[in-house]
Amino acid sequence: MSPEEFLLKEITEKLSEHRMWSSRDFSILQILLWASILASAISAFLATLNANKWLIAFLAAIPALAITVESTFHFSERYKYHDQWVIELEEMQRKVRVEKTDPQTISAELSNFQKGIISKFPTSTFPGKEQEKTDLKPAPSASKHGE
Repeated sequence: MSPEEFLLKEITEKLSEHRMWSSRDFSILQILLWASILASAISAFLATLNANKWLIAFLAAIPALAITVESTFHFSERYKYHDQWVIELEEMQRKVRVEKTDPQTISAELSNFQKGIISKFPTSTFPGKEQEKTDLKPAPSASKHGE
């Protein structure tokens, strides 16, 4: 296998992987968005009909749940991350196939891109975990109360 074929195979595999994850993250994001919109509208409609209060409460809670899921798992940022991979990989693929750029040059570009973007992957965060813990000291006025 020539260096060009090897590089194109690697780029194609990475393209396939990042397109899949981009599509999944975008789909989950759309499901969360539309579930929120529909649940909000349906709960408002059911409230006008004096429907079951538990059903209305359940539907009304879906938007808050969707916001919590998105802010915890960052599907919008993950979609953008994988989409950036796809854009860069497609550009590299064109450079090898169309512009006939030296595979070693493109391989170096791929390595540099990978090193630069890996730290930008959005990791899951949980409320309270992202805040730094600080040592709590009593306020100066609190020590005077004990005297």
